[in-house]
Amino acid sequence: GMDARRELLHARKRLCGHAGAVTSLAVSKANSFILSGAGPPGAASVVLWDANRPRFIRVLCEGLEAPPSCIAASDAANIIVLCSGRQCRVVSINGAPLASAEVDTEAESFTAGGPPRGPPPPPREASR
Repeated sequence: GMDARRELLHARKRLCGHAGAVTSLAVSKANSFILSGAGPPGAASVVLWDANRPRFIRVLCEGLEAPPSCIAASDAANIIVLCSGRQCRVVSINGAPLASAEVDTEAESFTAGGPPRGPPPPPREASR
């Protein structure tokens, strides 16, 4: 059967930082952060919040063509994936762009690209 436990949630603090209604939200319990996406077309943004001390940390992306429809966070790698209109982006926890893809819904195709890549990092030595 279904687990009959229910968890009651209480608002701890109101977080203010978007121009417009929040359209997407993601929580990383492992890294104690919250991501929110909101804003009007052309000026939408994704904001990173500290979940332990509910407060603003930084804007990860701004000037998005549409309010973000989804946000996902990788707990292991601190990588964020977000979709906004026809644009999908991958950014680091610091907001550095890692990759992007534009989706053409009528043609069911996409074009992907990433930031310019420098020389590869030196190989790591194995731990003993």
